[in-house]
Amino acid sequence: MIYRVSLSAQARKALVRLDRPTRDRIVKRLKELAEEPGDTRLSKILTLGDGKRSSRVGGLRIIFRADHDRRELIVLTVVPRGRAYREL
Repeated sequence: MIYRVSLSAQARKALVRLDRPTRDRIVKRLKELAEEPGDTRLSKILTLGDGKRSSRVGGLRIIFRADHDRRELIVLTVVPRGRAYREL
């Protein structure tokens, strides 16, 4: 069963600022994650992130949390790798 993807305001703002090819790659990854958010080929658990996961798309990181009860993928932010882990 596919998870519903919801974007935080910060994630939505970050997506709008990206160029079209990069945004398309992020959207494609979000569709893959919606099918199986726990797939270790697509994302990893963040040790300090209390249930947060990270997915790499080029130099960007998608930080998200999966709510398995509500079947929802909550995208917290999309940031460059250098900033991704400092902001947790």
